[in-house]
Amino acid sequence: MNDYVSAIITGLSLLVAAMAAFVLAKHQFPGRQFLFLLFVASMMIPWQVTIIPNFLNVSSFGWLDTYWALLIPAIPKAFALFFLRQYMLSLPDEMIEPGRLDGASEPRIFVSIILPLVGPALVSMSLFIWLGEWNNLVWPLVVIRSENLRTLPLVMTTMIDPFSGAANQGVSMAASLLTSIPTLLLFILFQRQFVQGIAVSSVKG
Repeated sequence: MNDYVSAIITGLSLLVAAMAAFVLAKHQFPGRQFLFLLFVASMMIPWQVTIIPNFLNVSSFGWLDTYWALLIPAIPKAFALFFLRQYMLSLPDEMIEPGRLDGASEPRIFVSIILPLVGPALVSMSLFIWLGEWNNLVWPLVVIRSENLRTLPLVMTTMIDPFSGAANQGVSMAASLLTSIPTLLLFILFQRQFVQGIAVSSVKG
């Protein structure tokens, strides 16, 4: 369950953030900088402040104890937008203009030109998002009640009986080790792209 939820959130978050970053980095329109500043300012709001408003919204939509409650509120990622925009600013406009001169649509330019160029940044950000969602406990604890919808952090909270002391600590520690393996494997497989994406974005920023 946890791997599906984390994978879907990671993919959708990257797609939404990449499309928004492309618009903010490579298109000129009134209010572009102000809109970007709003996204950056939202990163200064502690996520704990948004729990009650998000819960009320999810409840009003009838999404409590459903996949929608886990997925929809987690898709917008302001930091992913900021990170990808900074990376796209490093791409020269000369790499995009030929496509526009040939009559390619903006979605075609985004898919065929932009996404391949920002691959290292997407890999870097995917690891951050994946790790955050894989270890997410508070939000699933608030909106999930059914056992079959529990994520791994929620399941791990049921492994320790608060009245049994350290009786099940070994099981809990073993489970923690096993749940960290997927993230370690992802980092090992994509280490080069991760480092490259961080380096280029930091230089441009």
